[in-house]
Amino acid sequence: MRTPSQKDDERRYLMSFLRAARINGSVSPLPDGSGPDFVLETDGHTVGVEITEFWREPPTTGLPRRQIEGIRDQVLRAAERACNAASLPPVEVLVQFQENQTPFKDRVNTLTTELAEAVRKHFPAPGQHRNLGWDFGEDSRLPPEVVGLTVIRRENASESLWLTVDADYVRPVSAEHLQARISAKNGKVQRYVRASPEFWLIVVFDSLRFSGTFDLHSPAFNCVYESVFKRTFVFDTFSGTVRELTTCNPQPAA
Repeated sequence: MRTPSQKDDERRYLMSFLRAARINGSVSPLPDGSGPDFVLETDGHTVGVEITEFWREPPTTGLPRRQIEGIRDQVLRAAERACNAASLPPVEVLVQFQENQTPFKDRVNTLTTELAEAVRKHFPAPGQHRNLGWDFGEDSRLPPEVVGLTVIRRENASESLWLTVDADYVRPVSAEHLQARISAKNGKVQRYVRASPEFWLIVVFDSLRFSGTFDLHSPAFNCVYESVFKRTFVFDTFSGTVRELTTCNPQPAA
C-alpha cells in the first residue's frame, strides 16, 4: 500500500473543500515550484489555488502536538503493515498512548514490533474483541509508551483500521497565528502570476487530528487579515465548514 504524499493530502483537502463550498470545476495539480498547488477551472475562468495546513502553535517546551501525532502514526502504520504481512484477518485496532511519553526515534522500530506482537498474541475470534492494558494481567502487558489496546474483529470486515485513542480540549484560533500562516504564503503569489490571473488561499484545519482542531466560533474569524490572494478561506475538514475571511491587500496598487 502506497503511503499518501503531501500532494495527495492537499488534493483530498481541495476536493473536500469544493464539495463543501458547492463549487464545480476541474482540478489540475502543478509540479512543486512551478506555481500554486493546483489550477482550478470553474465558471469559465482559471483560479490558482494554494493549500496550507493550520496546526497548533508549538509549545515553549517539548514536542509540538502535530509532531507527536506524526510519530504515533508512523508506529501504527508500520505495525499494521507487519500484521498484514503475517496474513492476519482485518481488524480494528485502537491504541491509547501514554500522554506524556512520546516514542523516541530509536524506539520506533522496537515499539512497532512490540505492538504488532501484542495484536498477534491477543487476536480475537470472529465477532469478538480484546481489551489489553495495565489492569488485564501480566500476560497482556503492553510497551511502556502504550496504556491501552483494543482489538476488534468484526464479521465480514474487508480491511483493517488502526487508530489512536486520544482526548484533548478544543483550542481557540489565534488571529496572530492565522495571520502568520497567511503571510507565509503571501510572498509566493508574485512568483505564480504566470500560472493564473487569480489566486485563492485555503487554510485547512485538519480536525481529524487534535493538533488541527479549533473553535470554529472564535472571535479571530471577525478580524481583517492582510492577504494578497483574491479570496482567502478557512476550511474545517471534519465539519465541512467553509469560512471566507475578510482581507485587505497589504501591497500598494501598481
